[in-house]
Amino acid sequence: SAPYVKIYLLPDRKKKFQTKVLRRTLNPEWDETFSFGVPFGELPARRLHFGVYDFDRFSSRHDLIGQVVLDNLLEAAEARPEVPIWRDIQEGSGEKADLGEVNFSLCYLPTAGRLTVTVIRASNLRAMDLTGYS
Repeated sequence: SAPYVKIYLLPDRKKKFQTKVLRRTLNPEWDETFSFGVPFGELPARRLHFGVYDFDRFSSRHDLIGQVVLDNLLEAAEARPEVPIWRDIQEGSGEKADLGEVNFSLCYLPTAGRLTVTVIRASNLRAMDLTGYS
């Protein structure tokens, strides 16, 4: 497995970030931080999307393992700033599937209009390759 995460804000998807690809693991640890400029007034209407992918060096289309969509960014960032949050990875259809979990933290700085997202790790990712390693 060679997982990585793409992160963007919905609904516009203007700014996108991506973690490093970590090879041969179903329990990657990234600990990478990204910042989005978001005015305070827009925060309640925005959602944060994490797409968890398996890098495929033989194809330009990497395999989507699953996704996490976080609503109520203001509430999530203010409730416990920088406290790690675990979320189950869902299939695109939103159905419950055993795809693993993503661990991340949020912090919002109203004076700068900045949402900081740290992608910490993922665990128990579903293997996507024939070898069973992803």
